[in-house]
Amino acid sequence: MRLFDLRWPLAFVAFASACSAVRPPAVSDDPDDLARAPIPGVGNGAGGAPREAAAPASPVVAPSPLAEAAAPAPASPEPEPEPEKAPPTPSLGPIGSITTTPEERPADDGANLDARGQLLWQAIVDDKPELAASFFFPKEAYVHVKAAKNPEGDWKWRLWKNFERDVHAVHKTQGEALRRGTFKSLRIPPKKPHWAAPGNEYNRLGYWRVYGAHLVYELRGRERFVPISSLISWKREWYVVHLTGFR
Repeated sequence: MRLFDLRWPLAFVAFASACSAVRPPAVSDDPDDLARAPIPGVGNGAGGAPREAAAPASPVVAPSPLAEAAAPAPASPEPEPEPEKAPPTPSLGPIGSITTTPEERPADDGANLDARGQLLWQAIVDDKPELAASFFFPKEAYVHVKAAKNPEGDWKWRLWKNFERDVHAVHKTQGEALRRGTFKSLRIPPKKPHWAAPGNEYNRLGYWRVYGAHLVYELRGRERFVPISSLISWKREWYVVHLTGFR
C-alpha cells in the first residue's frame, strides 16, 4: 500500500499563512490621518522628525551686455587750456642768414611808442618824411622778411617812395590843423594786431601786423586823428610801412 505523500498539503498551508500575514495598509477616510501620513519622497530626519522645506533660492540675473554698453562712462575732467604762446619773430642777423627767437608782441602803448609816433606827426607837420625815417620799417629788416627778387631796390623805389608821397599828401590836407594842434599819442586798438604767417604777404618770415592805428592830437579841446594804414613789427618794435593805402 502506497504511503500518502504529506509534502503537498504542508506546502499549501505554508503558502496560505504567508498570504494572510502580508496585507496592504488600511486606508483611513479621516482627514487628520491623511495630514499626518508621511509623504513619499520627503525624507524624515533622525528620530522621525519632519524636515523643514528649504526656502526657494533667489534667481541670479547675469548683467546684460546691452545694459553695460548703455551705461554712460564717467566724464573725464577737461584739460585746462594752455596759455597762448607768441609765434617766433625773426632776429636781425647777417644778410642772407635767418635767426628766429620766440618774442612777445610789441607793446600797444607806452612812452616809447608815443615818442616814435610823434616823429611821424612832426614829419607831416613840417612836410619832411626823413624826420620819421627811424620809425619807418628798416631796409635791413625788409631784406630778411620779404621774398622779393631785389628787396633793397623794392624797399628804396617802392616802399620808401610811397611813404614820401603819403607824407606830402597828408601835409596838404591836415598839415595846418596838425601845426595848431597838440600831439597826444599813437593809438593801437588792442584787438587789431594779428600774426602774418610766412607766405601770407610775400614774406619769408612772420611778423605782427596791425591795421587801423592812428595818431591822436588835440585841437580846440577836441581829439582828432591821423589814420595809419599799416604797422608791422621787427625786434619787438612797431614800424610804419604804409601811411595811406597800399601800393
